[in-house]
Amino acid sequence: MKFLVLALLLISAAPALAQEPAAALAGSGAPVAINADSLEFNQTDRTYIARGNAEVEQNGVVIKADLLTAYYIEAAGGSTTFTEVHATGNVHITSGKGEIFGERGVYDVAREVAVIKGSNLRMVAGEDTVTAKDTLEFWQKENLAVARGEAVAIRGTNRVAADVLTAVLAENAAKQMTVKRVGAEGNVIITTPTEIAQGNNGVYDVAQEKATLNGNVRITRGENQLNGNRAEVNMATGVSRLLSAPGQRVRALIVPKDAPVVR
Repeated sequence: MKFLVLALLLISAAPALAQEPAAALAGSGAPVAINADSLEFNQTDRTYIARGNAEVEQNGVVIKADLLTAYYIEAAGGSTTFTEVHATGNVHITSGKGEIFGERGVYDVAREVAVIKGSNLRMVAGEDTVTAKDTLEFWQKENLAVARGEAVAIRGTNRVAADVLTAVLAENAAKQMTVKRVGAEGNVIITTPTEIAQGNNGVYDVAQEKATLNGNVRITRGENQLNGNRAEVNMATGVSRLLSAPGQRVRALIVPKDAPVVR
């Protein structure tokens, strides 16, 4: 049988621990289940190594990968507590809050934080997708995802890109977890079907389809361009409001449709 509750694994793999209760991820007390083609127990390194279609599950959080290494400590009284799960190859983490995909990563059990790296990093929550080049963090307790390096958040035809994106998740009216708000830092670019808005940092209210940009703001719509220090972009209505900093003025370059374009 490939699917084993960890209590059974302790009995079969480590006879000295046979009388202990099932090991648990830190702080929860819930049993852990491991599903794999093979399992190696290393009492010296305090690890369980699952290979081949490996899967670790507790409290609705499921970590899948080609290779999973679960690290544990032995607490007072002989109880066993997992501290970290290292995942390598085709990493896929699911919970009731979303899904994360990547090549390799570490799950901090006590903090319930996953940090995933590698190519094709992405998180999917309802109709929202967040991607990154460098790392993708998922903070389970805080309902938070942090994408670093050419990060992009997409819903429908609206797109927010930046060096770092921080996505806050919440339940929608249909009780589905989706991205509620996105904070953007560094080289922010907001793209809609009608315009492109750029700035140093900003906040995107996903539900209301409204974004605020700050610092070196530039809004481009076709050949027209608006420049200022702060902008409010309403993606639902297509209306943008540009504001200036104290002592500065807003600038606009409007090109008539029948005017020749100089290139």
